[in-house]
Amino acid sequence: MLEFIIANWIIFVVVAIVLLLGLFGYIMDRKKYDEYRDEIINEGVAANTLSAHANVSEVAPVVQVQDQNQNNQ
Repeated sequence: MLEFIIANWIIFVVVAIVLLLGLFGYIMDRKKYDEYRDEIINEGVAANTLSAHANVSEVAPVVQVQDQNQNNQ
């Protein structure tokens, strides 16, 4: 058994790296899921954005863009 592990140590290293990357990905995904769940749960406490009314004066002004043909003349 030990001879098999010594002869194929590269395979074991690659498998270990893949498993570690999977573990790190799972931990990060779980953390993001918990943050998202807390945000949804606490949404009722915060102001409801669906009932907010749009105010046209708060919109950024329109930026005028010159036509390419005017620049070439």
